[in-house]
Amino acid sequence: MIKINPVVIILMIIIISFPAELLSSEEEGLRITKINIEGNKRTRNDYILRIINVSPGDKWTPQTDENIRQRLIARKIFVADTLRVSSEPSDDGYIINIFIEDKWTLIPLPMAMISNDNWMAGVMILEMNFLGRGIMINGGLFVSENSISGMTGIGFKNIFFSGGYIEQNRNDKTIENKEEKTVRSFKVDRPFAEISPNIKINNWKLSVSVGYQHAEISEADYNITDYAPETEDYITGGFSVSFNNLEYKSGYNCGTDAQLSINCMNPDYYSLKLKGSYSLTAADLLLSAAADSGFGDLPATNQFQIGNGKSGSMTLPDSIYATRYFSTNVSITKKIINTKKLDLNLLALYESGVCRDLFEKNIYYYGPGSGFTITFDRIAVPALGIYCTWNIPLAQPYTIVTFGMRF
Repeated sequence: MIKINPVVIILMIIIISFPAELLSSEEEGLRITKINIEGNKRTRNDYILRIINVSPGDKWTPQTDENIRQRLIARKIFVADTLRVSSEPSDDGYIINIFIEDKWTLIPLPMAMISNDNWMAGVMILEMNFLGRGIMINGGLFVSENSISGMTGIGFKNIFFSGGYIEQNRNDKTIENKEEKTVRSFKVDRPFAEISPNIKINNWKLSVSVGYQHAEISEADYNITDYAPETEDYITGGFSVSFNNLEYKSGYNCGTDAQLSINCMNPDYYSLKLKGSYSLTAADLLLSAAADSGFGDLPATNQFQIGNGKSGSMTLPDSIYATRYFSTNVSITKKIINTKKLDLNLLALYESGVCRDLFEKNIYYYGPGSGFTITFDRIAVPALGIYCTWNIPLAQPYTIVTFGMRF
């Protein structure tokens, strides 16, 4: 039988219990006792507390201030450059001091876009912070060379309702070398409505959508029944999972942004999209790499629109529709002007990709590009963008000019 000296036992008890006592004492002291919020004129304090997900009594850590700051910046309704979060010790914990300035979020937004083969103009009314509670309301009417559309939506807390109507004259093109041949044309009338609840857990977001869509095709110059019924009512449904840990550093949003989405239309059609990007800052530059892909079995009225930046490509026109595609790009962004009123960013990029069009033909595209964007710090959306790219296989330039924000 092993005998243990009682003195050793007492010493062991002291050694074990003393640090536990100390840690318990420290744990009690590292608490948030009060949160002061200043500077906000439109946003309500209770909504700000919901954004930061911190309240008196919660544990304080050295990362608390930065975590709060990043959560406020991610909401995109506060001026990032003037946002300050600091902690000061008190007798029984820490006091969090927050100073924020609201961006102007009620925006009658004229919007326009012109490119090599299309133009679009319209106006959108956007409110990103209705009643100071983060409720989003939007509505707009847009016309282009070949379409007219109207849409509206409202989102609050974790649910978004949307609806609209699209009338579109489609001129699907096939591209071979430098030739473009319009061989399929038809008109689409497409009213739709959708509800999308979502759940957020840390950097993850799960969204589920259920909707209705009516598609009617007319004036077709080919046998449309080979590609979609002339008239069809669709019940749509799907879900998406996204991960976002973007942080505001050196005037840029950098980090990882990825999304997987699966959608179905009735039992007959489906689509799957996967896209992601990663960016970091180095020597006052934003370095980014991104990939965008999609495939599925969809009616002609709903296939992926490639080009004009809509599905990953900046070197193709937006009259290309595809059943599957894969695109990658790398870019460098430099902030030339950074004031309290506006930012001017210069961009250089290179992209490459392939898509299979409606004619079951692969289209390869790759080439460089450059452009610039102007954004207003106190307005929640971009203001102006000009992009010029060069499609190497087609040996032709492609230019996009946008005002308001990207379509």
